[in-house]
Amino acid sequence: MTSERAGPSYGLRFQVFVNVSDYLPTTEAAGVRLTVHSPDEQPFPDTHGHSAPTGFVSSFGIRLKRMERLSSPYGDCVKDGKNDDFIYKDKNYTTEGCQRS
Repeated sequence: MTSERAGPSYGLRFQVFVNVSDYLPTTEAAGVRLTVHSPDEQPFPDTHGHSAPTGFVSSFGIRLKRMERLSSPYGDCVKDGKNDDFIYKDKNYTTEGCQRS
């Protein structure tokens, strides 16, 4: 899904059906966890996600933050974003992915 305009009148809108009757009685909360990420990045909704409870309207403001790391001699970043120690081989290198590798 993509959105080409910004602001509260544009963006992505979802209506999600959460079948609360299928939840276990010991479940702490009901709702969904949303994360926005590039298709070539591994998502980490537990760290970079937003919770939306059932029965309410939720709205999230999101900004794109882009960084470009310099390769040698300025640092030890890999130019193509690939690293042999990175466990998410089919995804681009991210700080969160590195910390979990």
